[in-house]
Amino acid sequence: MDAMMQSAVIELIQKDAMLNPANKPRYLRLIFALLESSSNTVGYEAAITLASLTSNPAAVKGIKVVGWS
Repeated sequence: MDAMMQSAVIELIQKDAMLNPANKPRYLRLIFALLESSSNTVGYEAAITLASLTSNPAAVKGIKVVGWS
């Protein structure tokens, strides 16, 4: 998937998570996958989205593992 499509997916997740908070856990695996993107912009957007979806310390550590510390 190219960077523009990945960014669109992240935007969709952000909007849906605000409208339907019960869906947040469903998106975590996808966001973790997007953290591995070759695009720095997508990785950054995924990290910000992950931080907004959960307050779980393990998830925040996941951001550091992929280099977004």
